[in-house]
Amino acid sequence: MDEQENGDDRRGIQSIDFVGKVLRALAAAPGPLNLKTLSIDTGVPAAKLHRYLTSLIRIGLASQHEKDGKYDLGPLAIRLGLAAMARRSVIDEAEKVLNDLLDRHGLTGHLSVWGEQGPVIVRTHHGGVPLVTSLGLGRVLPITRSATGLVFMAFLPEVATAPIARREANAATDKTLLGRKVEDTRNRGVGFVDGTVIPGLAALSVPVFDFDGSLACALTATALDGAFGKDGADSAIAHELLAAANSIKG
Repeated sequence: MDEQENGDDRRGIQSIDFVGKVLRALAAAPGPLNLKTLSIDTGVPAAKLHRYLTSLIRIGLASQHEKDGKYDLGPLAIRLGLAAMARRSVIDEAEKVLNDLLDRHGLTGHLSVWGEQGPVIVRTHHGGVPLVTSLGLGRVLPITRSATGLVFMAFLPEVATAPIARREANAATDKTLLGRKVEDTRNRGVGFVDGTVIPGLAALSVPVFDFDGSLACALTATALDGAFGKDGADSAIAHELLAAANSIKG
């Protein structure tokens, strides 16, 4: 029988383990697979594989194309995937990752999302002695002068950021320098400013991407001027913050 009952229930049920192998193979494939290819990918004889596929199709976890007989994920598999994504908030995970880092280093920081007027702070955290700033919940940050704004300019489509950038620009705005900062942020994956939003305050910011590759939010750490060094984007904290953001799977 399939259930492994030799005194250790943790060993599970072989048939379900096998179903998982089949579904993983279908999910990893770039498109529908014929029986022979699926047999090779799973290492299971085609005759046995066909019996399992028949049951998977019956319950909706797999499907078979009428035209060429190839197998693919079924409607229930798609529904399960969508339900899992709907119940998993990338923002909640990003907040936890940011707070852990801020606590370790005794820093203050925030998490921002894109709003109609630009980046909006939606979560804040004090990992040490709170800095006296105006960077509270609901604060809309400038995209041309903040580390957070540089991240959104670097990783959002220009059509979204350009109108706000134009509104912020004035006679003193060095557009060439701004362009270099945005490009540097895009290349390094880290935005950095020193005292341009709030005098005496430096900030590092990194992007967090959702499952579809779109920018979900930005994680920002703040400290007193000079705390991140002259090239803050290459500081140890910056590298750690970027690695933390990259660990989040949307």
